[in-house]
Amino acid sequence: MPYWVVIFSIVIIWPLVGHSQDDSFQRRLKYLNERYDDFFVQRKNDELYRKQRKEGVLVYKANLKADEQAYEAARKQFAARPEQDAKRGELERLHEKKQEVEAARREEIRKAYVKGRQRVESIEKQAKTIPLGQQFELAPELWNPPQKSEPTSLKK
Repeated sequence: MPYWVVIFSIVIIWPLVGHSQDDSFQRRLKYLNERYDDFFVQRKNDELYRKQRKEGVLVYKANLKADEQAYEAARKQFAARPEQDAKRGELERLHEKKQEVEAARREEIRKAYVKGRQRVESIEKQAKTIPLGQQFELAPELWNPPQKSEPTSLKK
C-alpha cells in the first residue's frame, strides 16, 4: 500500500470516523427528545379535540331542540287557522281529480302498449325462426330446448 494512502487515511478520514459517532449519538438523542415532546403535545391536542367535540355536540343538541320547538310552534299555529281547512279541502279535491285524470291517461297508454306488444308477438309467431341452438352455434343437443310446461300441481 503506498504511503500517501496511509497518510491520507490517518489525516483526513480518522478524525471524521470518531466525530461521526458523536454526531450520530447527538442526533439520536435529539430525535428521542423531540419524539418524547411530540408524544405529549399530541396527547394534549387529542384531549383538546375531545373536549371541543363534546362541547360541539352539546351545542348541536341545544340547537336541534330549539329548532324542534320552533317547528312545533309553527305547526300548531298553522293548524289553528280554520280558513285554511276549507281551502286545504278544496285543494285536496282538485289534486285528487288531477290524479284520477292522470291515472286514466296512463291506463290508456298501458293498454295501447299491451295491444301493440300482442300484435308484435302474433307476427313473430307466424314468421319463420332460426333455431336458437343453430343461431348461437350451440351444441346440437341444445338446438331444440324443451318447451315450458305447467307445474304438475296446477294440472287437472
